[in-house]
This record gives sequence, structure tokens and C-alpha cells, in this order.
Amino acid sequence: MKRIRERSIAEEVALALDDWTHIRRAVHGAHSEKVENLFNLAMDLDPDPTRMRMRQAIAQNDLAAMLDLASPDKLASLGPGSVFALCVALWDGHEDQHEAVHRILDQGCRLYPGDFVLQSLTGFANQYDNDFTAAVTNRAAAVALRPGDVLARTNLAETLLFLGRVPEAEAAARAALAIAPANRIGLYQVGACRHYLGDHAEELAWFAKSAEIEANLDMRPDVLVARFENGRMTRDAIEAEVASDSIPMHVMTYLVGLVNHPDPAQRDPDFVLRTFKEQSATIGMWRASPVVEAMAHVEKEDWASAQATLEHKFARPFFLVMTPPGYEFMRALIQARVGRTDEARACWDRGLVEWEACTAADPQAWERSDSMRWRREAEAALPP
Repeated sequence: MKRIRERSIAEEVALALDDWTHIRRAVHGAHSEKVENLFNLAMDLDPDPTRMRMRQAIAQNDLAAMLDLASPDKLASLGPGSVFALCVALWDGHEDQHEAVHRILDQGCRLYPGDFVLQSLTGFANQYDNDFTAAVTNRAAAVALRPGDVLARTNLAETLLFLGRVPEAEAAARAALAIAPANRIGLYQVGACRHYLGDHAEELAWFAKSAEIEANLDMRPDVLVARFENGRMTRDAIEAEVASDSIPMHVMTYLVGLVNHPDPAQRDPDFVLRTFKEQSATIGMWRASPVVEAMAHVEKEDWASAQATLEHKFARPFFLVMTPPGYEFMRALIQARVGRTDEARACWDRGLVEWEACTAADPQAWERSDSMRWRREAEAALPP
């Protein structure tokens, strides 16, 4: 301890102990002797008055003191490691302080733009609160700061995929796999990207590269839908999964597969609509619900119901039902079929703007995508 205190690494070691203390506090409880041991070590190594006050505020869960230390006029007196420690304590211990954490992190990133940990944490916080546009900036910065960090690259791929920037997401995931070829998340992400671009054989092949993908509870529905799309699983088997799975995200994945199968004969819009009616309490509040319901009505050529389902619902779902241009092209198709030509044209024009933005880098990659399917159907429905 004496030798560490005498060297320049003392502050960094103490900040690492702060992070470890937070983890122990979550695992063992705030009053654990294990927590107290690390707290005392950090205080002994780093006697800086401001950081000592920070550690005491976190240990006592003193919200007022933590917010005071992180106030806009005082934050510059803290280094990036201390900003990180305060934000983690506020985020995990005070759910109602997420807005404050966003403010602190934004200021922290302006003060220390070259700090990998702050960029990573800010990307996580923005992603958690569904601000994907902000998250992609932070996560791209994290990759630039540590190009060899596999998790930073898969985090970036995840955010790009939420934004519908599918080829870019695939490139980020492949870059992660170039560093760690067996990385489960990277393999899954490439498979997911192939799904949205309509390459279902490759989708399943990428999923099959790691047995851990199917073993993961949240990834398994995508694997089963991929098998369904490739004729290796029956529609009845997918519908049985819906009946046995109570997790809304999983159910939604299966329902999208049942209205978006590449073979129209395998789609089952009646089952999908019945499921929405039966499970309205759990999946009915999702932003994705009207979109998937509208897809089922389109499949039944019930244009009036499809139009009514989407009426006044313009917020895009966080669950990626389809790639971005598809939403407007589907609206254009529906509005054209109910005779609302002017509105159909407006949707079509917005869809083309998104299409150009998404496909500019590699138009050929989108030829089999869901957006191309909806574009062709909308174009056929619009009057000359």
C-alpha cells in the first residue's frame, strides 16, 4: 500500500476499487464487511478530499451530496473515473435520477471526450432509454478509442441495427468477429442482419455457428423463426411456441415470423390477430403491436382494418419489426388500397427518402429485404 501510494497509479487503483466496491455492494449488501474492506482501501490509497467525499456519499447513499458533487459548476473538479463512479451509483440506486445521469454523462463526455469508459457508459444509458441516435455517436467514439475491444464493436452493431442501418451493423459485427471469431454476440448479430436483408439461408447458417445462440433465452426465438423461414420447422411448431412462451418480446418475434414468412402460404394472419386479442394485456401496449396487426390485416386484404389499426400511430417501435423504409411503404400500400391517394403518395415519398438514406452505400444488399417487398407492393397499388 505504501509503495502504491507513492506512485502515480494510486488514484487509478483507488478508482478501480470504487468500481469493485459498487459490485460488492450490489452482491453482498451495503453493510457487508467485504464492501467495507474495499472502501477503506480506496480511502487509504487516495486521500483527495473531493474523491473522499464522493466515496462517503456513495457509501451512505446520500443523494443530495452526490448530486451536489456532480452539479454543472463542480463536475470539472472530478476526473472521468469519479464521474463514472457517481453515475453508476445514481443510475443503479435511484431510478428517478436517470435524467440527471444523462446530464452528468453528457457534460462528462464534453470534458473528457477521449475517455473510453465514459463514452461506453453514455452509450449504454442512451441505448437503455431508447435514444439510439445519441447512443450510436457514443458507441462509435468508444470503438475509435479502443478498436480492439470486441464488446465495444458488438455494442455499436447493436445500436446500428436498432436504427435500421443494417449493412453498417453487419460490418461492425464482422469487425468484432475478425478479432474474436467465436464471439456469440457477433455471430448472432450477423445472422440478424442477414434476416432483415432477406437472406434467410445465411441467417440460419450464422446462427448455427454457435450452440450458445440457441441456448440463450432471448436469442432462441430468432433461431426458431429462421428454421421456420427455411422450411426446417413447421408453422404449427412456431404457434406452439407462442402458446408456451410468456415473454412479450419472444411472442412478438414469433408473430412477425408468422406474417412475414417468405412463402405467403406459410403465413397465418388469423392466428396472429387472435393472439393479439388474447394477449392484449401483455403485448397490446407495445408500439410494435399496431404494425404487426396491420401486417396481418394486409395479408387478409382487409385494407380498412389495416388503415384503422395504423391511424394516428406514427411513433416507430423500438422492436425492429421491419427495416425503416418498409414502414412508410406499407402505409403507402394501405392508403392506396383504401382510396386515400394523396396520403399514399406522401407515405411513398417519405419511404423513398428513407430508402435512399438506407441503401445508398450498397443498393444491391437490399434487393431481398422486407423494405423492397413493401416498396414493390406499394408501387403496384399506387395509381399511375
